[in-house]
Amino acid sequence: MENNEDSTVEKVLAYIRRRIINGEFPPGSKIEPKKVADACKTSLIPVREALRVLQTDGLVTVFHNKGTWVARMSLADLRDLYSVRVNLEGETVRMAEGVSPETIARLRDILRRAQIHSTAGDKDALHRLNKDFHFEIYRLCGSPWRLRLIDTLWDHAERYQRLSINYRDDGADEEHRAIVDALERDDRDGAGRALATHLLSTVDLLIDSLDGTTILADE
Repeated sequence: MENNEDSTVEKVLAYIRRRIINGEFPPGSKIEPKKVADACKTSLIPVREALRVLQTDGLVTVFHNKGTWVARMSLADLRDLYSVRVNLEGETVRMAEGVSPETIARLRDILRRAQIHSTAGDKDALHRLNKDFHFEIYRLCGSPWRLRLIDTLWDHAERYQRLSINYRDDGADEEHRAIVDALERDDRDGAGRALATHLLSTVDLLIDSLDGTTILADE
């Protein structure tokens, strides 16, 4: 029975998390537990458990006796989030071991498929491949804790990434290729610098494109 309960909570958690990240549950919107329970065909208990996990992860804000709201997004949060990502992920790239020709081939194949989906306008596939690309590299660091931390940050970052994709041209593809080229030369410091450039360009792009709009909360 306990395993069934755990499975139900995971199902509800995935349901809410995905909708927060893809914007179906917009920043600042109230989450209605009853509607979530109905959609997941479950009781309110696993919904409440899932919301507690999301509160710990920082994706929702709970106000006592008032309800649960999707965490807001802001330029201040964007800058803070990406400053952490640049340091953590840049160092993780520098720790990469065993960058074989097969790894390089997989990375280039991911970029090839991403270009196809970008041309087709398939944003969901593009986001999946973007994560595949980064974690193909990060897994080479040999540190499970780093991967857990990066994965948590990724959920928050993906909300911003889904905004940036509406404004990017092929710059991201060039930045990804610069990371692969450096890894192929066994230049891990260069790969770390290329990754930092890639992450910071997302921040700059969003600040230029979205500052003053209603998409992001006031700082």
